[in-house]
Amino acid sequence: MATTEMMVMLARLVARTTLRLPAQRIRAANFAALSPKPGLIVEFAGSVPAQ
Repeated sequence: MATTEMMVMLARLVARTTLRLPAQRIRAANFAALSPKPGLIVEFAGSVPAQ
């Protein structure tokens, strides 16, 4: 139950923000999972106040 609540809070927080992906080299760590090897770098561009 707590995991679901944290996921909902994170989803609401991300929905209020503007994120940008800078230029980066993305390599697959595992073909089956299709996940990037070192992760993704995201730049925070701004946010909207909560309602």
